[in-house]
Amino acid sequence: MDTRAGFSHRLSVAIANSGKKKGDVARSVGLAPRSLSRYLTQDRVPHQTVLQSLAGALGVTTAYLLGDSPAPSSLADAPVARESSPDYAPDAVALTGLDQEDRRTVLRLLNALRSGDAEIRRHLIGQLKIIEVAMKARRQQPRAESEDAS
Repeated sequence: MDTRAGFSHRLSVAIANSGKKKGDVARSVGLAPRSLSRYLTQDRVPHQTVLQSLAGALGVTTAYLLGDSPAPSSLADAPVARESSPDYAPDAVALTGLDQEDRRTVLRLLNALRSGDAEIRRHLIGQLKIIEVAMKARRQQPRAESEDAS
C-alpha cells in the first residue's frame, strides 16, 4: 500500500470510528470539505499542520494516520505526550483510569468546547461548575460526619 492509499484508508477508518460526518471533520480543522475529499480519494496527503489537526479532531495519533503505528492509537489511551513527540498536541491529556465510554465522552465534550459555538461553551462551562460544587460538597461531607462523631 503506498503512502497515499494507506493514509486515505486510515483517515477513512478514523472518521468512521469517530462517529463524525466528513463535512464536520473538515470544518473542525479549517478545511473545505473538498480538500478532505481529496485526502480520502488518495489524491493528496496533507502537510504536517493539517495532519496534526486531523489526528486531534479524530482522536488518533499522526503516527497511526501515516502508517507508523499498526493500530488506531487513540489520544485518549495515550499518556501525556512530550513536546518532542511527533504526536504532541498542546491539549493532549492522559485519560488513563477511565473506561472506553468515559474517554469517548470526554473527547466529545472537548470537541463541543472547540466548536466555537458560544452558547454550547457557556452551557458546558456552567455544567462543569455545578459538578465542581457537587464534588466539593461531597469531599467535605465525610469530614463533617467525623466531626459530629467526636
